[in-house]
Amino acid sequence: MQVVLHIDGGFAAMPGLAGPFVVSDQAVAPGERGKLDALVQAALDDRGSCGGPAQNCPDGRTYRLSIERDGGQEELVAGDPAVPPAFSALAQFVRQHGQRLA
Repeated sequence: MQVVLHIDGGFAAMPGLAGPFVVSDQAVAPGERGKLDALVQAALDDRGSCGGPAQNCPDGRTYRLSIERDGGQEELVAGDPAVPPAFSALAQFVRQHGQRLA
């Protein structure tokens, strides 16, 4: 499984810092794999709460999670100011445990 987090928008967005974060279940510690699995499942189960890109929020950010697992790919999109808790928890895990691509 691999999860990619893209963050777009925000105040004074800088292209050099705009690279996505990527985390793979093979790259995290064995004890963290179960947590990643649970966060992915919770975010997918709560996909109806994702309101899409940032709207009516000056300098708001849009967050996109691309989840590749079991030979398929799914994408979740949420934006400021209404990012669902399950989406936010997965995005935070990816930022903490993932690598930023240039």
